[in-house]
Amino acid sequence: MTIKEAANMLGLSERQIKRLKKGAQTEGAAALVHKNRGRSPKHALSGGEHCQILELAVSLYKDTSCQHMSELLAEHQSITASAKTIARVLHKANVKLRFGKKQARRRRSRDRMPQEGMLVQLDASLHSWLDNHRKLALHGAIDDATGKILALSFRPTEDQEGYFSVLEQMLNQYGTPMSFYSDRHTIFFSPKRNKLSIDEELAGAMAPQSQFGRALRELGILHIPASSAQAKGRIERLWGTLQSRLVVEMRSCPRNGYRRRERLPQKLHKAFYDRFAVTPRDLALAYGNKLSPLAVAQVCCVKVERTISNGSHFSYSGQSFQLVDAKGEVIPLRPKSKITLMVRRETVRGLYDGLTCDLKRIEKPPRETSPKPPKDASPKQPTQTPWRNWSVTKPRPPKDPVEKYFDQESSFQHYANSTEVRNTLGET
Repeated sequence: MTIKEAANMLGLSERQIKRLKKGAQTEGAAALVHKNRGRSPKHALSGGEHCQILELAVSLYKDTSCQHMSELLAEHQSITASAKTIARVLHKANVKLRFGKKQARRRRSRDRMPQEGMLVQLDASLHSWLDNHRKLALHGAIDDATGKILALSFRPTEDQEGYFSVLEQMLNQYGTPMSFYSDRHTIFFSPKRNKLSIDEELAGAMAPQSQFGRALRELGILHIPASSAQAKGRIERLWGTLQSRLVVEMRSCPRNGYRRRERLPQKLHKAFYDRFAVTPRDLALAYGNKLSPLAVAQVCCVKVERTISNGSHFSYSGQSFQLVDAKGEVIPLRPKSKITLMVRRETVRGLYDGLTCDLKRIEKPPRETSPKPPKDASPKQPTQTPWRNWSVTKPRPPKDPVEKYFDQESSFQHYANSTEVRNTLGET
């Protein structure tokens, strides 16, 4: 057999066949074995690292993706392993992967906004974020153009305070966005907004708004309602990412590290931006000017209108109050004038003529009530009245005319059988 025929038969080059021939002549059959046989590569995982990865995959890093686990191992355990290597190790140990297959996306895509701040998506996710089987609602906002997390806030349930906190963080850090995109929750839109009559529309009546909708109207932010969850898919996919990453990040924090857990969502903003955010088509920012902290506090609150009565006082939650200035003196107000109360986090302040004032509670003296005469403890004798002895009996239905006829006939037969009738008939 020639070298060319051996190369064609083995699928090797003629040069490699010459090397193998020379090695076999000098070293024997051992030269035909690959030189890396029995040797592990330098970047291979050791047995201890295999065991550590398996142990962390079922305990501390449970329910994480392979990519996220690779990042956590490199950051905390100094183990360098790719996502495919971790998936291969877990698959060999029959550990079920949470993100094993990626589902095909069948949806109509929408282009991102060209500038950051043009459109912000709002939503909340109820999940066991602290890994103690107690669900909390995480309120968040994400920019549509870049995918950057703008604000996060934890609350026991999805409520108005959570979205006010998100809005307050955005206004203080970035400015006023141009528009919001959210679902049709009653926190955002009043259920009676489309129920104005024709006369009310002709009279110029405004549709009722929620407190959050009123705040956006004061800021000049356009609020767009989404028709489905898939329409705001960018923030829906954000919850899928955070539910797998944020839970593990908070689980890895020490149990007594409350401050560290409190700062973790803010720390996640930068990590998420570096990992998932994209560069917008236009680098200019579409945010409005930043407001002062006092202006932000006047917007991000629940506003209630009250009417002033005599004595410059008004009522709220069943109690009477007066407005006081910075020196603690009562501000004289005209009767029947209107003031606005700003309620936020169990704190109530008054707004009058553009000035924010504190409230002073008025203690009313208790009313003097005359003591009631003692009641007679002797038992009361029952009164003898006719209605006590009267019983209700079932009324007899009226007789049928046919029954009445048969009753008359029976009486006639009785009369015919009498002796007088017989005598009369015998005479005839």
